Amino acid sequence: MVLLIAPGVNGQDEAAKDSPRDQFQALVSEFQRAQRDLSKAYRAAKTKDEQLGFRRQMSTIGVDFTPRFLKLAKGHPSDPVAVEALSWIVTSASRFGGREAGQALELLAGNHIDDERLGPVSERLRLSNLREAPAFLETVLEKSPHRNVRGQACYSLACQLKKSGARVPGNQQRAEKLYERVVAEYADVPARTGTLGTAAGAELFETRSLGIGKVAPDIVGNDLDGVKFKLSDYRGKVVVIDFWGDW
Repeated sequence: MVLLIAPGVNGQDEAAKDSPRDQFQALVSEFQRAQRDLSKAYRAAKTKDEQLGFRRQMSTIGVDFTPRFLKLAKGHPSDPVAVEALSWIVTSASRFGGREAGQALELLAGNHIDDERLGPVSERLRLSNLREAPAFLETVLEKSPHRNVRGQACYSLACQLKKSGARVPGNQQRAEKLYERVVAEYADVPARTGTLGTAAGAELFETRSLGIGKVAPDIVGNDLDGVKFKLSDYRGKVVVIDFWGDW
């Protein structure tokens, strides 16, 4: 009886291993093992040159895995794991590089625009150098049915445009309008710290009040002798302001 049943059980196990979810988990586990192996080799290295070699490998380790995650997502486009595989590629691109990130963003926007998990993806793209990031964020902002996802896309797109504002005419103004839109439409959407409204308000204050050539906001405080003063008292004089903390 055992011999007759065992092949059937093994067959079920093999089928389970071939499911999209298990394929994804297997890839993630393989990647994590590769990271651990490199870290172990780095710690065991006896020379600085050997350490440098392992560090270079660590900085590009994801490049060998992104094509495999992309293949998984393309092979199972309607499975929920496809979004996770594509998100892994986008996140990995900012750390390890890889040419598949653009395709991943196109697939996310084209096939999964209704998925609420595009919110975290949009959040990760705030400071990304991916060429396709702004177009992806614009699509998500326009087409996502989820308000919180649109809010994340709006804020991240503003950050992208602000970053390129110095070299691309008009982007600074576009960024300000998007920050204003965040405050008006998505202020209560949770952010990493606080809300998107608070974050966007801080960006607007910085842009409008703290730029080079702007009049510094007034500061009121006590000097080292406990005497109250205002920054505006020194208007017309050269002043060095040193912000520091003890933490």
